[in-house]
Amino acid sequence: MSHKRTIEQQDQLIALLVAGSNITQACKTLGIRRQCYHQWLNENDQNFRDRYQQARAEKREFYKNKLEMVVSDAIASLEKDLSDDDWRCRQGAARLLLEAFNAAKLVAIEEKLNQLENGGYHTIDI
Repeated sequence: MSHKRTIEQQDQLIALLVAGSNITQACKTLGIRRQCYHQWLNENDQNFRDRYQQARAEKREFYKNKLEMVVSDAIASLEKDLSDDDWRCRQGAARLLLEAFNAAKLVAIEEKLNQLENGGYHTIDI
């Protein structure tokens, strides 16, 4: 197989995997063995690993930005509800904001504990 064809297949495989296909499905779609994927990823193709990691990072960044926009809109809506004439609406908005704040604190604590377990930070700042 030519180097150009291999690069094309790798790019197609990366696109399928980043789009949500599992390894078996993606390889079957392209007519390649799963072994090819594992060889490219684990054994002898740093270029493939770099391109795959870059595509995954770009996808994560896209969804992170999208999520930040949605969360921002949700917070703006809840802030509006905090000044609603109906006390039930105000109370519900306040409850949701407090629950979200507490959930965020728990995530931060879990991240710090993971870092401690992995030899990261030596102090917890919450």
